[in-house]
Amino acid sequence: LLPDVERVLGPDHPETLKDRASLARWTGEAGGPGRARDLFADLLPIGERVLGDRHPDTLTNRSNLAHWTGEAGDPVRARNLFAALLPISELVLETGSETLTARANFAGWTGKAGDPVRARDLFAGLLPDVKRVLGASHPETLTSRSNFADWTGKAGDPRRARELYAALLPDVEQVHGHDHPDTLRARASVAGWTGEARDPRRARGLFANLLPDVERVLGPDHPETLKDRASLARWTEEAGDSDRSRDLFAGLLPDVERLLGPDHPETTAVRNDLTRWSTRITDAN
Repeated sequence: LLPDVERVLGPDHPETLKDRASLARWTGEAGGPGRARDLFADLLPIGERVLGDRHPDTLTNRSNLAHWTGEAGDPVRARNLFAALLPISELVLETGSETLTARANFAGWTGKAGDPVRARDLFAGLLPDVKRVLGASHPETLTSRSNFADWTGKAGDPRRARELYAALLPDVEQVHGHDHPDTLRARASVAGWTGEARDPRRARGLFANLLPDVERVLGPDHPETLKDRASLARWTEEAGDSDRSRDLFAGLLPDVERLLGPDHPETTAVRNDLTRWSTRITDAN
C-alpha cells in the first residue's frame, strides 16, 4: 500500500506519514523491534518538518520511537527519550490521558533501566492523577495500580506487592470479568508475589488453581500459559517437592522448545531449571 500512497499523495502528505507510522508499528508488533525503531527514527524528522514538533502525531511518533528503542534492547535510551518527551507532552497536551501515558512510559522504562525504587515512586505519584482524570475503574487506572504494585515488589518489598495485587484483583475481575487476560495476569501476580513473600506452598496452590483457567482461556501454547507452568514448577520446588518440580519442568521443556525455539531465553531458563533440580535430586540420593 505505502508505495501507492506515496505515488498518489506524495511523500509529505499527512496520510502518507500515518501509513508509514502504521508500517513501523506493525513491524514492531510482528517481532521486529529494531526495524520498528529505525522506521520511526527515519519518520520522525519528516513529521517534525511537515507537521511541526508539537503536533500530536509528532509526539506520538516520538513516543513510539522511545518505546521500540526500549523493546530493541536499550532501556536506558528509552527512558531518556521519554524523559525528553514528557515536558513537551505536558505543555502541549496538559494533563490529558496522553500525558498520563507518557508519564507511565517514563516510569516503566526507568524501572527497566535498572532503577526500580524510582519507578515505584513515579507510579506512586502518577496514580492519584490517573484516578482523578480517568476514574477509579478505568482500565488504565487498574494498569497503573498493577505497575505500582509490581515495582513495589521489585524495589524490595514483596509483601507489600502481594497486598497491593490482592487488593487490585477483585477490582480487575469486576471491570473485566473472571476470564479476561488482565484478570488472569493479576491472579498470577498475586501468586508470584506470594511466593516471593516467602509463602511457597501458598504460591504453588495459587498457580495450580490458576493454570487450568489460563489453559482454557488462552490455550496450551500461549506464552502466558508457558510462563505460569514454569512458575508452578518453580514454586513446587520451593515448597519442598523436588521430584514433582523436576517432572513439571521435564514436561514443559519440549513445549517451550517447540513454541519458542531451542535458543530462546525462556527455553534456556527452563532447561537450566530442569538440570538444576535433577542434579539436586541425584545428589540427595
